[in-house]
Amino acid sequence: MAGGDQFPRAGGFLGVWLDEIGIELSKLGVLALPEGFADDYSPGTLPVLETAAIAYLEQGGNTDLLVRGLGAYLGEAVLYTAGGRWEWAGCVDGVERPQERG
Repeated sequence: MAGGDQFPRAGGFLGVWLDEIGIELSKLGVLALPEGFADDYSPGTLPVLETAAIAYLEQGGNTDLLVRGLGAYLGEAVLYTAGGRWEWAGCVDGVERPQERG
């Protein structure tokens, strides 16, 4: 799965997220994905990933293990499809919030 070097350097929580996104995506390796699954973040991969995640969880898989990995994959799929970049601004109660657009 993609990650790491393709992202610009950033500070704060965004920097941590960008540093760890590859790790989070690698957690999806616990899923029984079909042979030849193209993890290219295309819209067509989302139903395949969903089916594999549901099957994993129905067999008693660890939900916490998947949450950030699935979120990372979905976020990357949106960015690759619609364009954009990871961007965060501000900090409220220790949690950074996405910058509001006017």
